[in-house]
Amino acid sequence: MSSSQDWNKHPMRHKVWQACRTYTRRTHHLFNGFLPANSSNPESVLPRFDRPQALQLACLCRLAYIAANEDILAVRKRLQLIPLTEGGQLDGYLYVNDWVDTYPRSTAHGIFLSTPHHVIIALRGSHNLNDWLLNFLVSANANEIHSGVGQLAEGLWRPVIRFVMKPQNVAKPILIAGHSLGGAVAALLTHRLQQEHPERKIHAAYTYGAPPISCQPLDLGTHFFRIRTVNDLIPDLFQILSSSNGLLPFALSLPSYQHSGTGILIHENYEISWIKHDRWRKQHLATALNTLPQMQSSSDITTVVSQTANRMHQLIYYIELLNYGVVPAGLSA
Repeated sequence: MSSSQDWNKHPMRHKVWQACRTYTRRTHHLFNGFLPANSSNPESVLPRFDRPQALQLACLCRLAYIAANEDILAVRKRLQLIPLTEGGQLDGYLYVNDWVDTYPRSTAHGIFLSTPHHVIIALRGSHNLNDWLLNFLVSANANEIHSGVGQLAEGLWRPVIRFVMKPQNVAKPILIAGHSLGGAVAALLTHRLQQEHPERKIHAAYTYGAPPISCQPLDLGTHFFRIRTVNDLIPDLFQILSSSNGLLPFALSLPSYQHSGTGILIHENYEISWIKHDRWRKQHLATALNTLPQMQSSSDITTVVSQTANRMHQLIYYIELLNYGVVPAGLSA
């Protein structure tokens, strides 16, 4: 992958970013596609978005990335640097359980935490080659779910249930969060918990830059927040690939995956808006795709997507925007 410096020189960089920014301004003023996250509009049925909680959960997802490389004692030290509202302790790492032998169990996919009032499951995104192999299993399974994400969620299900059903945890509401691939898994875990264990209350769930992974919208309850930045293309990656004008022939057969949950948009000036309906996403995507006819090869598409993801999709960038430009200590690699 090229460096971010190379991307700054790429001829498509300005066009992609400008297209995203232009449509964001238009929809805000002309289409009324957003409602402020603190809106007091009595006609709004949107749930309350807790920005401090979203920030804290994003920080914990960052710790989940670090947990893939560091032992639990080191991550516990880092946890002390994060100002959690309720405090909290790191109870353990989340590993794939009872899955294919070729997958390295030693690589943590997330972390378990408990506070006086909640239990928390925080999931990382793609970290190694095995994760990317899952991403490439893009066909839908029998349940109309992305095959790779479905396999990973199935492999994490038993450890999650053991954690939330512990005697000391069973009365506490659940918080779930995940970035990118981890956000997609968080959606499936949230859906399955609601279906199979409705007695276990899910207080809220947050995903950051997660792609859609279901052919039909999932029932995720009223407090599932799908957070994205204006310039992150990964949440629309399948649609971008499918609209590649034949430059990526395999993309023509991609399933029509749909987003679920309440959409939240973070602007570059740190403001937060509701994506009140799907109109913004569709128009934003259409505007961004206006750059595709100018691309001459599949490598052009790959460069634009990968280099945008190299900055705009990174969890650190989400944390920075949620925290008004500041990255808390202890979250660097």
